[in-house]
Amino acid sequence: MEKYLTVKEVAEILRMGKTMAYELVNKPDFPSVKIGKKILIPESEFERFMKRYWYKQYTM
Repeated sequence: MEKYLTVKEVAEILRMGKTMAYELVNKPDFPSVKIGKKILIPESEFERFMKRYWYKQYTM
């Protein structure tokens, strides 16, 4: 079963503020699901996104 992260959890993992975390999860290429006003991030998709991000940052 898929585990979902909250925006607060993403902010804690990435050690960033809540405002910056909301900016991140609202980007079109960020994997998030909006249910009503709640934003959830599938953990496996978050990990995939971060691997792609770090790969781009450190291979250019």
